[in-house]
Amino acid sequence: MKRKSGFTLIEFLVVIVITSVLVTVSGSSYFGLRSRVAFENQISEIAADLKWTMSRSLAQESNDQWGVRFSNPSGGAGYYEIWHGTSYASGTVVGRTDLHGSVAFSDPVTGATKDIVFLKSTGLPMSSASLVLYSTGSGATGVIDVNSQGRVDYTFD
Repeated sequence: MKRKSGFTLIEFLVVIVITSVLVTVSGSSYFGLRSRVAFENQISEIAADLKWTMSRSLAQESNDQWGVRFSNPSGGAGYYEIWHGTSYASGTVVGRTDLHGSVAFSDPVTGATKDIVFLKSTGLPMSSASLVLYSTGSGATGVIDVNSQGRVDYTFD
């Protein structure tokens, strides 16, 4: 009697099923991690832009106060604009940054804006302010705080 070597169809199917499960689990973990990293990078970028805007106001660049307007439109993605002048309405916008596709504002709420204005004389914010963001991909949330002494902090959940 001669013995045949090889795999049976059942063994082959079991290997395919196990491999499929592993690929699915690792793929979803990868995309969740990727979304989380994009979210954390977005918050870090906003905090850096706030500090940069504050330093421009302190340096009295363009002989103006500087500010950042955060917009959460009801019909599209959120964004923020850096401006200088006496107010956003009469000032000059020098840059606009759209939020990453998987990042959205909770505060300001949908359909609203929020301005963080830095005084020309001191570079300090006119008042304390907070922004709340969330990741549509990973469900994470983050908060950016600007206190009255100009400290910019951010936290993630």
